[in-house]
Formats: sequence, structure tokens, C-alpha cells
Amino acid sequence: MTNLNPKNIEVSALNENTTLPEYNPSTESDQEPVHSAPFNERLAQAIKLHKEGVAGNVTAVQEAHRLLTRLRFDYPDSPLADAFYGSTMILIARDKPKSLDKLRWSNNGLEILDKAVATAPQDGMIRLLRGKNAYNLPEEYFHRTQTVIEDYTFLIDQHIRQEGILETEEYSKLIYELGEAYQRIGRNKDAAECWRRLENQTQNPELQQLYKQNLQSLEGKPEIENITNDSPTSILIGATRTVGNALLSWVEQEKEKERAKERARERAKGRPIGKAIGRAKGRPIGKAIGRAKGRPIGKAIEKTLGKTLGKTLGKTIGRPIGRAIVSAKGKAIGKTNEVRPKQSKK
Repeated sequence: MTNLNPKNIEVSALNENTTLPEYNPSTESDQEPVHSAPFNERLAQAIKLHKEGVAGNVTAVQEAHRLLTRLRFDYPDSPLADAFYGSTMILIARDKPKSLDKLRWSNNGLEILDKAVATAPQDGMIRLLRGKNAYNLPEEYFHRTQTVIEDYTFLIDQHIRQEGILETEEYSKLIYELGEAYQRIGRNKDAAECWRRLENQTQNPELQQLYKQNLQSLEGKPEIENITNDSPTSILIGATRTVGNALLSWVEQEKEKERAKERARERAKGRPIGKAIGRAKGRPIGKAIGRAKGRPIGKAIEKTLGKTLGKTLGKTIGRPIGRAIVSAKGKAIGKTNEVRPKQSKK
């Protein structure tokens, strides 16, 4: 089983205030296969970058993701490498600007962490990685508080059975955060029991103040309370957890930004289309109107022009024709009279 002694390196999962113990290959169990030295060195380098990424170094997160991608390709049967890879994906989600990308990367990272736990359920480091990541994600969107309870309970029980696995301070934090996880889903009695255990467990003034305030907030509440996901207090009880609050706020903010951008794109697309449609529709309408209006106008013109032209043509053409006819008839009649014999007088 992976060493859980946190005295050497602190590695956080999403929250710089959360510590994880260092992976120490020299303490691996004899029953488990021992990886080659290159694997151990590469994994230690990736864990170091993971720690820097948790502190806010975006470049370190990307580099850790690159190293772990290659490491998993070269050593496909390492649940611990898988667990750090999944945790790094959730760090990438933290740095994504779009809410949908945040959700997608977080869910993919959690899926890999789940598979790592299923492969090595007794590995305390893998449990701690998954539990810390799940703890810092808002319940409203990820519904992983039950995962926090499962992993934290496992680690606390393991610490009780094997004294010294976790430092006292880290152990106290796990108990406090377990209480918060219970409160998130309305299990107030279990939450209060966790925080009362800290009365004799921790001398940390910050934790003492927090658990006392939380105990006061539970006064008068039922042992089991129905908590709806859309309640802000049920999304993230630990208001001091910076990343948890950030994950909650960016979802709504980014959704609103995307909706505004979509509306702007639709308006931008609609204007030229509307004009084109107006022009396209206007042409046949104009033609139809022109034809409709043109008919009576044309008829009126025809009537007016026709009468005038008729009269003009009649005057111009009719007169010489009439004269010709008259002249022709006159000549014919004259000739006829000339040929007709004179009648004798009786």
C-alpha cells in the first residue's frame, strides 16, 4: 500500500490549504509489484508539478498532465498514476474559462479517480486524492458528498487501526471536513458528533473556532434534515474554501456569459437575413403592385391614345382614300355615261 506519511511533501487537491502525503516508493508493500526506478522518478516529478499546480501554477498543471499521460501509456497498470492523472484533470477544469469545459473535465477526472479506487480500494493515497477532490466540488453540480464520506471514513478508520499513518493535524482536518460533508446532505447528528470529537483532538485555533461555530448553527435543527441542492448553504458549507466557492460562482457566471453571447450572435445573424428577406420579398411584391397598378393605367393610356390615333389616322388616311374612291367612282360613272347610247326621240 502507498505510504501515507505526510512529513515529506504536501500535495493539494484543488485547494492550497489541503495537504496530501508524499508518494514514497521505498515503503511499498512486498505484496505489490515494485515499479522500475524510471517510473518512480517520473511519478515523483509529476507529483511535484501537481503540487505547484494546486498552488495556482497553470503551466505546472499542463506539464503534469503531459507527464502523467505519457507515464500511463508506458505503465498502464498503475492505479496511483491514474489517480494523480484524474486529480490533474480536475485542476485543468479549475483553469478552464467556460463552465461546460469545467464540468466535462471535472467529471472525467472523477471517473478516473473512481476507477483507481476500484482497482486499489485499500490504497490510502488514492482514497485521499479522490476524497479531497470530491470535498472541494460543489454538491449541487457533482453530487459527490457521499464519496467524501466514504473515503474520509476509510482514512479515519485506517488511522485508528494503524496509528501514525496521518499526522495529528491532517487527521483533525479530515474529521472536521467529514462533519461538513455530513452537514451538506442534512445529517446533522453525524456532523455534530464529528465536531465534538475535535474538542479533545485539536489545538488548532482556526479549527476550534470553526467547529464551535458549526455546532452553534446546528442548535434547534433536526438530526436529519432535507437539504435541497439549490440552497446556497447546501452547495458549499466551507465558505473559507476558495476553490469550492469559485467552482460554484463560475458556473452561473459562465452560463450567463454564454447566453449573452448567443443572444448577440442571433441578433447579428438576424439583421442581414432580415434585410435580405425584405429585399427578396419586396421584389415580387413590387412587381405585383406594378402589374396591378399598370393594367388600369395601360388601359387608360390605350383608350386615350387609341381614340386620338384613330381620329388622326381617320383624318390622315381616310380623306385621301375617300377622295380616291369618290374620284374613281366619278370617273367610272362618267365613262359609263359616255358609252351608253343616246335614245332616239320618238
